[in-house]
Amino acid sequence: MGRRRRWKTKGLSAPIVSTDADPVTRSIALHGSRVAIAAGRRWRVVDVSSQAEVHSDTTHEGAVRGIQFSADGQYLLTCGDDKTARSWKTADWSCLRVLKSSKKACACAFSQDGRHLLFADRFGDVLVAATTPAAAAAAAAAAAAAAAANTNAAAAEAEEPALLLGHLQAIITSLTSGLVSSSGQQLLVSTDRDGKVRASVLPADPTKGSYEIHNYCLGHTNFVTCSAAVPAAAAVAAGSSSLLMTGGGDGTVRLWDADTGRQLASYVASEQPQQQEQQPKDGQEQQQEAAADAAAQAAVEGQQEVQLLQLQQGADSGAASLQLLQKLAFEDVANPAAVAFDGEGRLWVVGGVLLLDTESAHVGVAAREAAGGGFTPVTQQLLPGSLCDFLD
Repeated sequence: MGRRRRWKTKGLSAPIVSTDADPVTRSIALHGSRVAIAAGRRWRVVDVSSQAEVHSDTTHEGAVRGIQFSADGQYLLTCGDDKTARSWKTADWSCLRVLKSSKKACACAFSQDGRHLLFADRFGDVLVAATTPAAAAAAAAAAAAAAAANTNAAAAEAEEPALLLGHLQAIITSLTSGLVSSSGQQLLVSTDRDGKVRASVLPADPTKGSYEIHNYCLGHTNFVTCSAAVPAAAAVAAGSSSLLMTGGGDGTVRLWDADTGRQLASYVASEQPQQQEQQPKDGQEQQQEAAADAAAQAAVEGQQEVQLLQLQQGADSGAASLQLLQKLAFEDVANPAAVAFDGEGRLWVVGGVLLLDTESAHVGVAAREAAGGGFTPVTQQLLPGSLCDFLD
C-alpha cells in the first residue's frame, strides 16, 4: 500500500498518494561566484560574477537529493534516488567517479581536504570513496598489496564505496564535515530521523572506516533534518572551534559545541502540536545555514518566509543565544526548501512548487544592508531574467 502524505500550500491541504516516490527536493551549493542548484534529476551551475550559465546536467536517473562543492571548489558531488553518488571536476564538468549504493542516496559531503567523498543512503549507512580515479587507483593498489600478504583478504571492487559508519535502522538526513575537535581530530556530523546528532572521528584514511564516536548532541525531541558548521571566524569569536547548528521537526534551531556535545543555545522557529507523529513530511521540516558574521537563516516547512537569526554572546555570563533578526519573504520563491550564505554574506533561498516530478527551482537572493542590519532582496541584480529562466 502507498503512504499518504500531505503538504500545505498557501493555507490549503493537498493530499498526494504515492507508492514509491518522494516529492522533489531542491538543493543548493555555493563556492566563490558559482552557484549549483539541483531540482529533480537536473542540476545546474551559474556564475553570478559573469552572470553566465555554466553547466546543466541530467545524468542522474532519479531525483538529486544532495549537492556539495569541495572546500577548494575543484570538485562537485551529487547523489540521489538512482542509488549513485557522482564526483565532478569543475574545470570541465567531467564525471570522475560513479559510486553505487544498495539504497537511495540522501545526503553527501566532502572531507575537509577534498580527497574523499562521503554520502549516506536510506539504510542508515555513510559510504566513502576517493574523489578522483587517481586516488582510487592508489587505494586499490594498496588494497591489492594487502590482499597479496593475506590470502584471506577480499579484493575490493573498483566502483563500490567503502562503509564509513552507520546509524542503526535510521534514515540519515544530513552530513557536515569541516569541524575540528580540541585535540585536532577531524569530525563528521551525521543527523537522522530518530532525533540524533552524532559527531564521529573522521580518520586520515576514511576508507578503513570510522570506529570512534566522539560525541552525541542530544536535545531535539523529534527528527533532525539538517546541520551546518558555523564558520571558523564566528566560532572562534564565540569561544569554540567546533560550533554546529541543527534544525528539526520539533520546530527548533539549536547551537552546539560538537566537541563536547553541549547545547549552547536554542531558538523556537515554529510551535509544534504535541500529538504530531515523527514523520518529516508531515512536520516542521527545517533547513538552516550559518554565516561568517554569526548570522543564521532557517526555513520552516509550510511557511513562505525565511527566519534570520543572530548569534549573540553574553557580555557577563558568556552564555550564547540565538535571537530573531528578521523574517524575510521572497515574492518569487514558493515553499523555501534550501538556504545558504555565500562568501559575500548574501543569503540564498531555493524553493518551488511541491510536485513529485519537476526540474523547476525558484531562487531568491538577499544582501545585508549594513553590519548587524537586516537583509534586502537583490535577486534581480544578481540573477537577470535569462539566468532565472535557466534555473526555473
